[in-house]
Amino acid sequence: MTFLSVAQASRRLGIDAKTLRRWLAEAQLPLQSCPHDGRKKGVSGEHLQVLARLHQRSLALLLTSRSRCPPCC
Repeated sequence: MTFLSVAQASRRLGIDAKTLRRWLAEAQLPLQSCPHDGRKKGVSGEHLQVLARLHQRSLALLLTSRSRCPPCC
């Protein structure tokens, strides 16, 4: 599972972080805790792909299927 911070996910979708949070709430998708640091919240790669499809957005960068945490952790 790929984990992206809120900032990374919003950059990939080309939207503001507030918009990302609203889209997540509308789709009833929760923010998830970082696997390595529970204090940090973000989005799984799968949820990001769902949001991109729902809002007809292309992702700026390809997601990998490897499990990894963003460099900020």
